[in-house]
Amino acid sequence: MARYGNTRGTDVSAVEAVIRHLVPRIFIGLPAAVAQLDEDASHNAFKLLVGVHHALDLLQNAGFSKDWLVTLEKIALAKHTSELLCGACTRILFDQRHFDEEKTEKLMHYALSPATPPMRAAAWLEGFLQGSAQLLLHQQELWKLLDGWVADLNEEYFPQVLPVLRRTFSRYSDAERQRLLKLAMHGPVLTEGLKSEELLPDLEQDALGLVRLILCGE
Repeated sequence: MARYGNTRGTDVSAVEAVIRHLVPRIFIGLPAAVAQLDEDASHNAFKLLVGVHHALDLLQNAGFSKDWLVTLEKIALAKHTSELLCGACTRILFDQRHFDEEKTEKLMHYALSPATPPMRAAAWLEGFLQGSAQLLLHQQELWKLLDGWVADLNEEYFPQVLPVLRRTFSRYSDAERQRLLKLAMHGPVLTEGLKSEELLPDLEQDALGLVRLILCGE
């Protein structure tokens, strides 16, 4: 309403006044409000955060947009914020070009490092991979980081993170999942000195079956 009005020609000045008062308070209080949340609360906060981002995008207010990105950066880099929210904020900051490729790769590398418990890393990925699959389809280094992390999961942790990965990729369109499947089949080098076309047939089928399980739930 604040941007487009309505068919009745309602005076939106009161709405604009509320927005001018409320939005800065959100920026100030949000980093502390989302700190140290449990899993359920983090998922609720994730939905609200994405909703606020879309609402601010509609307003097209340059001042709000700048302050919002600063707020998201505080959350993305916070030590006591859930990985889901850190990943989500990192993705938005990359999409808005507030974080460049190098910065984003460093944060993803840190989030997926061996020192990070697999379930926490999976939560970061769930937030980071929100929206469309274009990020993975066009940013090869990010794809390689994800590919290497999944490949290094052992038999104990893989079943634990599988539901998170499947939930994450299920949000993509069928066409996007098929393109990711092709990328997995014909993409970057899988191991040192071993390309996908050099895999033994049985190993290749096992690998493709695993990828289909994650991407397509098959």
